[in-house]
Amino acid sequence: ALPVAQARLSSTRACHRMAATVATSRFLAASWRHSLRQVHHQRCVATGRAAPRSKPPARPVTPQRASSPQAYDMPLKDLAGFSRRLARQGAIGQDPVELAKEWDAIAFQAQGHAEQLTPEDACSLLSSLAGSGTLPRQEGAQQALLGVLLQHGPGVVGAQKAVRVYVALDRVDTLHGSDKAFAFLRDELRHASPISRRRSSRSSSSTEAPVASDGADLSTDAAQGRHHPRDSSWRRLHAFMAGSDCPASKLLPTWEALEAAVVADVGAVRSLSADGLIYAARTAALAAERVGQSPAADFVSRIRERLVAQARWLDGW
Repeated sequence: ALPVAQARLSSTRACHRMAATVATSRFLAASWRHSLRQVHHQRCVATGRAAPRSKPPARPVTPQRASSPQAYDMPLKDLAGFSRRLARQGAIGQDPVELAKEWDAIAFQAQGHAEQLTPEDACSLLSSLAGSGTLPRQEGAQQALLGVLLQHGPGVVGAQKAVRVYVALDRVDTLHGSDKAFAFLRDELRHASPISRRRSSRSSSSTEAPVASDGADLSTDAAQGRHHPRDSSWRRLHAFMAGSDCPASKLLPTWEALEAAVVADVGAVRSLSADGLIYAARTAALAAERVGQSPAADFVSRIRERLVAQARWLDGW
C-alpha cells in the first residue's frame, strides 16, 4: 500500500506543478500583451495618431423577456399607420405568437377608441385587420370600425379606400353579413364612379379619354398596350361590378380594355398574382350580368389554363 500511496502523491504533485506552470504562462502572456498595448498607445500619442479603442468587456447573456405589444403604448393617431406597416412587413421572420398578440392589441385599441377615429383611419384598420386574418375573430372591433364609417355619409373616404375596404371584407367573408356596411360601400362606390371625364387643359371643348376618379386610369394602359393590367385594375373593376350599382355604360369601357389585353397577350395573365387571377375570374363571371357581354372564348381559355397552373398555390377562398 505504501508504494501505491507514494505514486499517487507524486502524480498529484506533478499535476499541481503543471497547473502552476500553465497559470504562470497565462499570466506572463497577459502581462506581455498589456505591455505591448501600452507601448503602442505611447507611440500613437507621440506621433499624433488615434489610439485604437479597447474592446468592452463581454456582458453576460441573459434571456430577454417577451415585450408587450407596441399598440398598447402607441398614440391613437399613429395606430392606423402602424397597422399598415405591420401588414406590409408580414409574418416573415417574426414569432407568430407575438405577431398575433400585436394584432389583437391593435383590435383592442381600435374597439376601445373607435369614437375618436377618423373614417380614413377606420378604413385602414379594417383593411389591415382583415388582411392579417384577425378581423373574423374580433367581432367587436369589426362592428366598432364599421360604426365609424356608418356615422358619416358617402363621399368621405374616397374611391381607393372604399375599394380597399370592400375587397378586404369580401376576402374574409364578413361583408355580406352586414347589410348596412354593404349599403354604405355601395353608396361610396357610386359616388366614386370608376370612369369620369376630365376637361383637357389645352381646349375646353375637347375631352380626354375616360379616367378613373382617383386619377389612376384602369383602361388606358391596357388599351394602348403599354403595360399589362395589374392586380389593382382587376381588383378595382371587380369591386365596382360586385359592390356598386354603376350602370353598364361606365363599366363597359374598362372591361373591354382589360379583356382585350388578355386576349392580345398571354403575358397579361401570367403577370397576375394568385389574388389578381382570382379577381379576373370573378370579374369575368359577373361580366354578362353587369355589362351585358359574355367573356370571349380566348379570354376564358387563358384564365382557366392559368387557374389550373396556379391551383396548388390557391387557398380555399
